Amino acid sequence: MAELDENIKKVAVIVSPDESEIQQINGSGFDYVQIHGEIKDRLLEQISKPVFKAFNIKDIKNIHKYQNNAKIVGYVFDAAAPGSGKVFDWSILNDIKRDAKTFILAGGLNDSNVREAVKLVNPDVVDVSSGVEYDSGSGKDPEKIKQFIRHAVCAERARFIRFFSRRGTRSPCPAPSAPPRATRGRARRSAVPPEYRRSPAERHS
Repeated sequence: MAELDENIKKVAVIVSPDESEIQQINGSGFDYVQIHGEIKDRLLEQISKPVFKAFNIKDIKNIHKYQNNAKIVGYVFDAAAPGSGKVFDWSILNDIKRDAKTFILAGGLNDSNVREAVKLVNPDVVDVSSGVEYDSGSGKDPEKIKQFIRHAVCAERARFIRFFSRRGTRSPCPAPSAPPRATRGRARRSAVPPEYRRSPAERHS
């Protein structure tokens, strides 16, 4: 991990850790800890890093146990079998009261559904793993990663524009199934209109 760029945040992902595992994580150079399953209060207090508490559709009802704990900085909402790469019914998140903690959506996300996920759930962060792997499953596909980020960013910018702009619901990005077209005899143009190539903050500064 020492060789990673310092801007890359390192997250230890663990299920129902015991005291020895917590001590190992504390001394391993991680920036955050993501905990699935259960953890006792006394063990939670021993963690020296900010914690993302993960929930799935089977234990989401337990979120109230952690909402007032300052050690918890965010929630990860995943499918019934975390890491399965399967999507769950996002509507069950409608009843979750939003607070200052980071709201992270995981579970079966890929470049074909992340736009819809951002539109319907409005998470702070989207979590992807198997959705950007090679079809063979042997590692991450750079092109899939690029497309996933592209669609996630487009969805967020579209949401921002719909909220603040009087231009209606026009999306700054093309539909996933409609790649940019080249005009005969002219230079290929960007699919993103010039007025949207700046960041939302720049556009409204």
